[in-house]
Amino acid sequence: MDGIVAVFPKAAALAVDVACFDVAGPVLGGRVRLTNLPWEVGAWGIKEAVSDF
Repeated sequence: MDGIVAVFPKAAALAVDVACFDVAGPVLGGRVRLTNLPWEVGAWGIKEAVSDF
């Protein structure tokens, strides 16, 4: 997911100031293991992915 977050704004030529994500699963300690996909997502990984915007 971090990769998608890093690529999408560049591909769409969008500036990102704020983002909100809806995830399937409980967020505990800034991390979630999605219940409907084999992904684990962390707030810090997303923050790093968009840090150069």
